[in-house]
Amino acid sequence: MAGSKWRLGVRRMVAGVVAAAGLTAGVAVMSAPAASAQPALPPLPSSSEITGLIDQATSMVGTVAGAVQSLQNLDFGSSSGLPLGSLGLGGVGRPAAGPISQRFGGGHMGIDIAAPMGAPILAAADGVVINAGPASGFGLWIRIRHNDGTITTYGHNDVNFVSVGQRVSVGQRIGNVGNRGQSTGPHLHFEVDLPGGIKIDPIPWLAARGVLMF
Repeated sequence: MAGSKWRLGVRRMVAGVVAAAGLTAGVAVMSAPAASAQPALPPLPSSSEITGLIDQATSMVGTVAGAVQSLQNLDFGSSSGLPLGSLGLGGVGRPAAGPISQRFGGGHMGIDIAAPMGAPILAAADGVVINAGPASGFGLWIRIRHNDGTITTYGHNDVNFVSVGQRVSVGQRIGNVGNRGQSTGPHLHFEVDLPGGIKIDPIPWLAARGVLMF
């Protein structure tokens, strides 16, 4: 009798183990798709890849630093120095650095660029000087005929550095800003005449060639 009870107990224990094993297997099978649905994490970069990225970043920083240093080394006061942002497209540049103090129109046939006494006046484009000296209303002026026949005028100058017949290049310092003639303060009066003597607003003429006046 005792042996029968012992055998029955063993059978029940085995049945329980089997049942538990079956449940565990079922849970494992049901969980497998969920686990496989999780995205795999990307592999970590190797030490050589990290070193390469650091080298690239260092090179980029060095390039930017070199460009900034080159700009800082420009001689803005020399005859060949161009103010930052002055050179546009098609060989045209800003005639002087400074804000617009008076615009074109209403009998004013050019623009006035406010600038301190002695500031550089720069040739707006390549060309030949056709006037350089005293002029009524301007006190002292310069006029340049450019390769396409356009003429630019620079007035109220304090001093001129060029003479008639001289060929000049865009950005070349041709004089200094002054307060001569009919002027209430130091500035450059700048005009643009198309071939045939048609005066136009210099601001869109410059803007069309990549030079923005602010």
